[in-house]
Amino acid sequence: MVLSTANELGQPSSRQINFVTLDGIPNVWYFGTDPEAPKVSELDLGRAAIFTLPTSEELRITSNRLKVYRTQYRFSDIAEAYQKQVPGYVESLSKEEQEKEIIFAIELKSARIDSRFQNKGLTFSE
Repeated sequence: MVLSTANELGQPSSRQINFVTLDGIPNVWYFGTDPEAPKVSELDLGRAAIFTLPTSEELRITSNRLKVYRTQYRFSDIAEAYQKQVPGYVESLSKEEQEKEIIFAIELKSARIDSRFQNKGLTFSE
């Protein structure tokens, strides 16, 4: 997905990230990042929006109504989900990189599902 954030001056930044979901935790997506990455300070401000890449059916999810926050998870806690959902990702990180990763959560409050032919809003209960 594409994750967009803004710094303290409001300067936007977007980047593609890999994310995973965990069984039994609906509407929350998890991703890891290097603690020294510039996006960490932007994520800590909580200003974010997402845009998923189109599926083969050309559906995509967008939202700027979300909560982004650091979790208590370590990369090893979600490595199995990465192995199943993002093949090759775990192997692309060294053990040192995996140990340093900060795990963030994106909790969707509402989202839009769009295609060339439809546009539908969804609101999730809290």
